[in-house]
Amino acid sequence: MERIELSPGAMARVRWGVSPLGTLSAFLRLAASGERHPVWGRARDVVGGALDRTPLVAELVPRGGRGYMPLVAPPLPAARPSADDELDVIRALADSAVDDQLSQTGRPMPRARRLLEAGQITTVLVAELSLLWRHGLARVWPDLEHALDEECQMRSHLLGTEGLAGTLDTLHPRVRWAGDGALLVDRGRRRTTNVGAAGLVVVPSLVDSVPRLALETAPACISYPVGLEIVEGSRHRERRVRAAARMIGDTRWRVLQALDEGRSTTELAERLRLPLSTVATHVSVLYRAGLLTRRRVGRSVVYERDRARPWFS
Repeated sequence: MERIELSPGAMARVRWGVSPLGTLSAFLRLAASGERHPVWGRARDVVGGALDRTPLVAELVPRGGRGYMPLVAPPLPAARPSADDELDVIRALADSAVDDQLSQTGRPMPRARRLLEAGQITTVLVAELSLLWRHGLARVWPDLEHALDEECQMRSHLLGTEGLAGTLDTLHPRVRWAGDGALLVDRGRRRTTNVGAAGLVVVPSLVDSVPRLALETAPACISYPVGLEIVEGSRHRERRVRAAARMIGDTRWRVLQALDEGRSTTELAERLRLPLSTVATHVSVLYRAGLLTRRRVGRSVVYERDRARPWFS
């Protein structure tokens, strides 16, 4: 039984969050396990066809999907980070932090060690994760995020009515509030960890079947599986998203995804790493089709996707 002790200050900083790379890492674990998810089926079909081109990530994923996986899912920089936000956290990791995470695995990982010694590991890892993201979850992430947001909103409401203890006590049968400022997680090992002042981030997962802990990070993190009825709804939305992406094209679909908030074409081109002329052409087509709204902010024209459209419902 793992015991997570929370000081009064840490308890005040418990928050729910959604992690794009955390979801990607869960699919990678599932792919490594060779098991079929009751809703998603084969994880490789969801992650995409880039797994064979990411040897560093393949080395970091624990054999059989069980055990500690370093570096891939960093501490959340915000409650709702984008994949780029989380990749920036990885990119900024110091060599000492990378070395510490690799050491925690207890596995040799020669490729990772060689890249660390050459000062290239975070650059290569970010490139490989970006490849996996673009060829896999990027197309369906808006709808997965929507389902996870719904779970977070439900928990926030429960937090207001039942308090922290009552909310944490209902996460999962393996998670129990001890009543003395401690959260107990049944994971078959005995360890006590005192969560620091950075607090605890609680992350719902649409993929994992058991709770997972990352207690060495700041803030510490616990992920927990959500009910299959939420996953089923996400799977249904995913099918509609894939159909919409096929209909309008991959690049325009990426543009729509990136316009979850108002951005100019220049900001959009920088975010997507595409030529400005290409982005301007796609934005113009999407705007004429009624999928985007626009407004003037200073000297810039800011575009945002029309949330009333069915692909985002």
